[in-house]
Amino acid sequence: MDIKPRNIIDAIKNVTPFQQDGVAKNYENIPVDWEVYFTSIFHKEDKRIGLMFAPDRNTYSPWIYCTVNSEDYPEIKVMKKGQKIFISGKIEKANERSIYLKSCKLKFKKDKSYNKKDTIIQVKNPQLHFGKGDNVGGDKIEKDENQKETYPRSIEEGKKSWFSMENPIIWIISSLIVFALFYYFFGK
Repeated sequence: MDIKPRNIIDAIKNVTPFQQDGVAKNYENIPVDWEVYFTSIFHKEDKRIGLMFAPDRNTYSPWIYCTVNSEDYPEIKVMKKGQKIFISGKIEKANERSIYLKSCKLKFKKDKSYNKKDTIIQVKNPQLHFGKGDNVGGDKIEKDENQKETYPRSIEEGKKSWFSMENPIIWIISSLIVFALFYYFFGK
């Protein structure tokens, strides 16, 4: 069974508040194995450390919490925000915003605090590119599959989105021009 954090939260949110506790209890003690991103740490008693994770870099919901012994995982002392790790454990409890794991185990990636695929290499000759693996100006562009594009995929697409009536700026300017022309010719 491969349950994603978002599926759990959605199942709890999509019922009435009266039913939420019952739905959340259905997930208790289910084993999970997730790829998550480190967000925060808080110290508990003795050598216990509370960790908070997000399911991906772009979304901080649901929060995923677990507690581990700091002596078992010395890597915790140098973990960076946004670092990808793998956690496994059993769901202790869940609500519409958070999932708490028990018997948590951590597995750290071999690379340092980032993944090369998550980084866009600086391009010598800036041009539009079409995604992962394209060669632009002699530099290979690498982009994570989950990363959202914020640029037009082509010059034609960029022109369409800017010069279309779907663009609110163009719509407002066009309306003002039409109003001014109407007033000029028929308003006096």
